[in-house]
Amino acid sequence: MTQRGRTLVLPARLDAAAGRRLACDLRAAIGAPLDVDAGGVDIVSGLSLEVLLAAALQWRRDGQAFGITAVSGPFRRACDTLAIDAQTLGAVPAAGAQA
Repeated sequence: MTQRGRTLVLPARLDAAAGRRLACDLRAAIGAPLDVDAGGVDIVSGLSLEVLLAAALQWRRDGQAFGITAVSGPFRRACDTLAIDAQTLGAVPAAGAQA
C-alpha cells in the first residue's frame, strides 16, 4: 500500500471499454502516489492489463508510488495467462504466497 490517500477502485468488468476509461482515470491521477484496488475484478482484458502495466512503469519513472492493494483471483489468473507478474504491476503478494 502506498503512503497517501488516493485509491482507484477497478470495476468488476475490466474489458476493453473499461480499459479506455481506466486510461483516462490514470491520466488524471499522474503526478501523485496511487493505490489500485483490483479486489472486485471478475473479467479482465489484455488491453486493461496493458494499461495498468504502462501506468506502473510511468509511476516508477516519475518516482511516485503505485500499488495494487487487492487482487482478485480472476485478475491474478489473467496476469498469469499473459505472463505478467502481478508484483511487477505493484500488486502486494497474497498472504501465504511465495514471492
